[in-house]
Amino acid sequence: MVRQYDGGTAETKYYPPQNGCSVISTIDMNIQRFAEEGVAEAMAEFPSETAAVLVMDPCSGALLACAASNVFDPNEPSIPVGYDSNEFDSLDGEDQSKILNGLWNNYNISSTFEPGSIFKPLLVCGALDEGLVTEESVFDCPGYRDIADRRIHCIRRSGHGTLSLEESIAYSCNCAMMDIAGAEGAELFYKYQRDFGFGYKTGVDLPFESGASTLLYSADRLGPVELATSSIGQSFNCTPIQALTAFSSIANGGQIMRPYCVDSVIDGDGLTVFKNEPESIRTVMSEDTCAIMNDYLLSVVEYGTGKKAAVAGYEIAGKSGTGEQGDRAQDEYTITFIGYFPADDPKAAMLVVIDKPEEYADGVTTAAPVFGRTAEKILEYMGAEPETDDSPTAVMPDLTNFSPEDAVKELEVFSIGAKVIGEGSKVTSQFPAAGEEIAEGSSVLLYLK
Repeated sequence: MVRQYDGGTAETKYYPPQNGCSVISTIDMNIQRFAEEGVAEAMAEFPSETAAVLVMDPCSGALLACAASNVFDPNEPSIPVGYDSNEFDSLDGEDQSKILNGLWNNYNISSTFEPGSIFKPLLVCGALDEGLVTEESVFDCPGYRDIADRRIHCIRRSGHGTLSLEESIAYSCNCAMMDIAGAEGAELFYKYQRDFGFGYKTGVDLPFESGASTLLYSADRLGPVELATSSIGQSFNCTPIQALTAFSSIANGGQIMRPYCVDSVIDGDGLTVFKNEPESIRTVMSEDTCAIMNDYLLSVVEYGTGKKAAVAGYEIAGKSGTGEQGDRAQDEYTITFIGYFPADDPKAAMLVVIDKPEEYADGVTTAAPVFGRTAEKILEYMGAEPETDDSPTAVMPDLTNFSPEDAVKELEVFSIGAKVIGEGSKVTSQFPAAGEEIAEGSSVLLYLK
């Protein structure tokens, strides 16, 4: 066919349509639904700037779910979900662009946050691999460390007392982590931070990934204060996918895997023209170190800060996190829980993020229950068989205002041991709290004042 154009000619050719290729994703639609339900639960329970759930096969790097609260309708991407159209139209162009760019942003891939305590197991893994700490190491926590001209507090300001390495992870002790980072020194700390993938793009096959390379201190800028704060997951940023990729190395025996979401590409004739294969970027630690940390992460959920992530009948390995964000005067936090399951044969690793909740209350605002409920759905869907636990349990009594001697006697009735921390004549607080279920034969913390 020939057409006239401005006095000249232009030829228009028509080509018959051809079948394109089909992209097969690693995303599991059921696990994606569970993740989206988890996001909705998090936003309903703790209204926040963003909530997100990211799920990965820790042994292959295949993404199983990628959900966040900043959603939009792909059929009408310029109409923000949840906004009244008249209200949105009344905004100026700059505000409209800010809202839309926030909705179009893939939080799990492109956004960053200070990870807080979910970084602590990775710090300890590096120190274990280097022989700087062992399973017999102990730490004293008075509730703070004076580093240079700063006093940096532990999450428990009254202190944890004397802790083993396992308890330091289970109770998320800042003082122990600062000691470990001090033993590593800036160069070795930075080496492991980078080896775990912080400051690098993971290479995931999704657009606009952030590497956060400018959002962590280089080794020559890690002074004593920066090293101490970095050891507890502050003073540097990461993306959710960086955090989950790094944490998955504990589950898979020490490998940093390249995450991916495209399984394969099939052409119109049904032939596979591309197939993704699991790819190990590097080995970051030994299998022995992973096995030790696996036990510690089980303790986090069994009796430590992550009890609310537990799923009856299954072993969950994980770590809770609270990271203060940006300008400290603003009191903005990101609450996380990261882990994998079943711990003895990991099929899924998951990160739950509650970013900048409107109302933050330490110990109340937690991502652990969302993690536990979502993990339970995934385990049931995967057909994982629960184990029957017939070990006896007891309900933790309220021991506040007891003398330490009377508190210990009260616990002996339930075959529960006690570690008394501090000096004083009365118990002022306890861990676990009153009313929580605890296994007989385990030990609790009693704080005196």
